[in-house]
Amino acid sequence: RVVRRSALLGGYGDDFRYDEYAVAPSEQVAVKMAKNVSTPPEKLAALVEAGKLPRPSQGPDQATRAASWFQLDVFDADDPATPLATVAGGDPGYDETAKMVAEAALTLLHTPRDDLPCRGQGGVWTPASALGLPLVDRLRRAGLRITS
Repeated sequence: RVVRRSALLGGYGDDFRYDEYAVAPSEQVAVKMAKNVSTPPEKLAALVEAGKLPRPSQGPDQATRAASWFQLDVFDADDPATPLATVAGGDPGYDETAKMVAEAALTLLHTPRDDLPCRGQGGVWTPASALGLPLVDRLRRAGLRITS
């Protein structure tokens, strides 16, 4: 929903299409990933109570986070061999998410309104449509790898 809203607010055009895919190293892992996406909230709560999932504040330790990473590749459907853009970084569950939230707040704080795509207007904006390249620049300086 966020990408489609950004596309609408950013004027990406009528030809813009968006789909998400996850790459898994095997069919077995893909099946497990698909099951996790559709797990009902009450089942997740039961798994937490049974000690099979962490409770709030029981996330991975620093060594596990340091070994974690993510990479998001954006492709053109007409040329699926070459990414149009890539966003990559360290642990997406804690470290990089915290960076993204903090840098979005700092972008709002330190960027003159007229330099933001939203120009300080009210309404419901996504980070990409409201903060645009000033946020991208801050994220790069914070260590995320963003290429286009």
